[in-house]
Amino acid sequence: MYQKYSMYRNDETVFSPYVLKKLCAEAKANADAGMLTLFGAMSEDAVPVAFTADVHLMRRAKERLGTSYAEIVMADVIRAAEHSETLGQAILDAMDDAGDNGKKFNILAIWIEEQDLFAYLFCYESRVHITTVLSFKRVYFVNPYVVFLRVLKCGKTLSGYGESGRFAPSAMRKFKNAMV
Repeated sequence: MYQKYSMYRNDETVFSPYVLKKLCAEAKANADAGMLTLFGAMSEDAVPVAFTADVHLMRRAKERLGTSYAEIVMADVIRAAEHSETLGQAILDAMDDAGDNGKKFNILAIWIEEQDLFAYLFCYESRVHITTVLSFKRVYFVNPYVVFLRVLKCGKTLSGYGESGRFAPSAMRKFKNAMV
């Protein structure tokens, strides 16, 4: 039911009844906290992961667009993570690092060229929370203290700003100690 955006949605080896039960418990807890939850599976091992978005993103989108923009954004992020082994592995590494080092979370910044979608992913030990979604900007200002990955239309995943001029370091220093 929740895994409908995953390309592995019908694969019982990825979403076994046990794993699905654990993920549904996570989704219920997230819903009680006011979050929407969708499931994806990343990396070559197809590791199941819960993706969340908060009430603010959902409410504002519903008011402005009349649709659940959060689900659309979440589906795009899950699709990119499932199709880009580099992005999927970076998310899993950030989740592992948060759990292993006692940090609350790690942050990744991503840009998906096909949708011209920029977002910050807060990678907790048990889930990925999508925040600060922007699209169709001439220049995206990226926090210099976070890992930044660009997923291109051709399927390649590149790190850093590149030479296009579309990305520049932000003056924001909020997450200076959140990353490795």
